[in-house]
Amino acid sequence: MSRFLNILTTPEVVRTIDPKRLLDLLAPYQQYLAGRGLNLPASTKAGTIDHEKLIHILDTPSMETPQEMLNALALINDMATEQGMDALLVAARDRGVRIQLDDETSPGDVAVQVWLADSDLLEAQHAWHTFKMPRRMECFAPAKDEDPPFLKLIGKRIDRCRSDISAWMSDHNRSDKVQLLFKELPDQIVATIRRGDPVRRIETIDRRGVRSVHLRPAAKDTVILCRSENVMLINSQLVKAREVYRRCIGELMFGNPDHFSAFNRFTFKPLIEDRQAVIVADPANGIESVRLTEIRSHPDGSQAAYVQLGADNLFTDATERGYDLTLDSTLASIKLNFGFRNDRRTRAIKLYAGNAACYTRDHLSELIEGWLENRGFLIKRTPRPKKVRGQKKPPATDTSTNRTHTTGRDDQALASA
Repeated sequence: MSRFLNILTTPEVVRTIDPKRLLDLLAPYQQYLAGRGLNLPASTKAGTIDHEKLIHILDTPSMETPQEMLNALALINDMATEQGMDALLVAARDRGVRIQLDDETSPGDVAVQVWLADSDLLEAQHAWHTFKMPRRMECFAPAKDEDPPFLKLIGKRIDRCRSDISAWMSDHNRSDKVQLLFKELPDQIVATIRRGDPVRRIETIDRRGVRSVHLRPAAKDTVILCRSENVMLINSQLVKAREVYRRCIGELMFGNPDHFSAFNRFTFKPLIEDRQAVIVADPANGIESVRLTEIRSHPDGSQAAYVQLGADNLFTDATERGYDLTLDSTLASIKLNFGFRNDRRTRAIKLYAGNAACYTRDHLSELIEGWLENRGFLIKRTPRPKKVRGQKKPPATDTSTNRTHTTGRDDQALASA
């Protein structure tokens, strides 16, 4: 548990929180803290709080330590940065939460005030503050050629989507507690889903000996709608959940649970036909080197056979050792390694036959995707808006700002259990 609070092992971090606000935060746990030797002072003497003793308690939690306190302090710690503070101030303003600011207000003070006023709001902002784009994504595209209009994300419909996901999770022993958050960006809409995994039993040891603790781990899934192509990307370790998200979020966004279907995003045809000739650098677009480093094939047969080869450069290895590199329709996946101009790092990506790929998605991935598209490995889709008879051309809209949806209003879109 203490790994979530490693920042608090520095007393100066706790001291950045106004003592009176810190007392308000700790008040529900004063009985536990007293049992650990820390008696909270009266609010009139808040400045006398023993920060050193508090740090020791937080850094040495036991099975009796209130999880609610640890959770609150962990979230506040993560948001007690300039970037976290800026996000909280914007979110609080949008939600109508008043934050007291003066010349001595620290990022930690802002985080504590938001937590005390609206803990759900801080949890939602924490989810985005700590969000990392997953590497592996599976691609889905509209089943029909023409794309219906995107439906506005409003609270009631998001609640219904969350409820449908929650019902499926509950039926499959993953708890009915689901958190669903959306963020609208100019080029995409990102959904992050927090859900449960099956309950686990782990053994713990403390001063009373060895005991078993039952807990339900939390998992995080991601769904992205790419506006430019109108394709959906899904990441989830729970395979069956991908189908649930495809249907539920497809219905939320386009009014049809079958709007999206699996899309053959990647093809190995260029590699099969042109072999080494297609694995070439593109210096004009910032890519200095490209190497084929792994292939995996699934030959026909009843024994689920597979053949996997790997090397720093498979074409060079095949030439040096005198073997034929088999590249045909049985290819199931390949790995490529890219080198970039003015960047010492290399980047490995893995493509799967069909609709999945695994790679870090950042500014370098844009170069990689351009290379894949130019050489025919990546299949792009051009949206075709559905024509409605008599429909007038809609007015231009401003997409220059990012919108994060939160719960509590019809025009907001955080839905959490």
